[in-house]
Amino acid sequence: MQKRNHTIDLLKFIFSLVIMLRHSEMMFQGDLRYEHITFLGGSRAVEFFFIVSGYLIAASCLNRRYDNAMEYMWHKIRPFLLPVWISWLVSFIGIHMIAENVTVRTLLRDALYSIFDLLFLRNAGFRGISYIGTSWYISALMLSTLIICVPLMRYRETYVFWLAPVSAIMILGYLSHECGHIVDIDQWMGIAYKCQLRAFAEIDLGIFLYGVCLYLKKMDLTGLGRCLLGCIEIAGYGIAMAYMLYESNTYKYDFVMTILLSVSISITFSEKTFSCLIGEKAPGIFGWLGKYSLYIYLDQKVVYNIVPHFFGDRTYGEMLALYVIGVLLTALFVMKCVELIEDHALPAIKSLLIES
Repeated sequence: MQKRNHTIDLLKFIFSLVIMLRHSEMMFQGDLRYEHITFLGGSRAVEFFFIVSGYLIAASCLNRRYDNAMEYMWHKIRPFLLPVWISWLVSFIGIHMIAENVTVRTLLRDALYSIFDLLFLRNAGFRGISYIGTSWYISALMLSTLIICVPLMRYRETYVFWLAPVSAIMILGYLSHECGHIVDIDQWMGIAYKCQLRAFAEIDLGIFLYGVCLYLKKMDLTGLGRCLLGCIEIAGYGIAMAYMLYESNTYKYDFVMTILLSVSISITFSEKTFSCLIGEKAPGIFGWLGKYSLYIYLDQKVVYNIVPHFFGDRTYGEMLALYVIGVLLTALFVMKCVELIEDHALPAIKSLLIES
């Protein structure tokens, strides 16, 4: 089994914070919505998560034996079920607490109309209400994995070194030509949402990078070689982060940033540079932060709805601070709820319903 890369865990946490700050715009209206937003280009951090997911999908499918694709899909979906469902419940309750004229009929209607979020099917094109603002990402990830896992498990190296890079290049090239940028989660491109095509291409890119890393790990680098590779790694992350921080809502360099992130991610996974030492310093802490990043990603919408409702007259800085604290605490609460359910409620339910 492949060793967990805790430097990647730390980067997951950092990029989840970038996305959280980007979504603070949802608290504001008019010109203020974009005037002071920190990390206005922060939605590009999603590219990091899709590419990393592709790498991990390849590592899992090619290094561990599954009886069939559905067994792998259950392995992939299961860790997301409780986090998504509990986050949905918290958001559903919180948003309806501040809504007007809420009745039992309203609650039932809204719950039913948001079912596609709970089933990870939003990106298949089904219309509905989303109580998790980032549910499109989970849906895009699961639908892409469902399409990819069968040919990946069957054709293995052929998929990694040929099908994956070709499909990534063709889809990203198509999006660049037709749209000029990579954002807009609600744009329908004839057969799929733009963000679904984005996910599929970048996951395939991550799968190809897994193959590249296999060769990179075999290389015996000198100290100078490690330093040069480390400089490239840091430069890629640094330029991408600066782009997310200073981009002024035009996004014309999106695809360049995707390439830079890809290079840096592949170097980090290769563990050929001194960045791997960072993860080894506190693997328990960084592993926890990597897990926590999922909850930060899921539990933003309820907070960016509640904060302006109660504190809309505060300054931008005060509202931003309340938003950040609210997201971090809500994410921690949901994370603890999931752990309690997994440790106590699920075993009890299993013992009642299934004979051992």
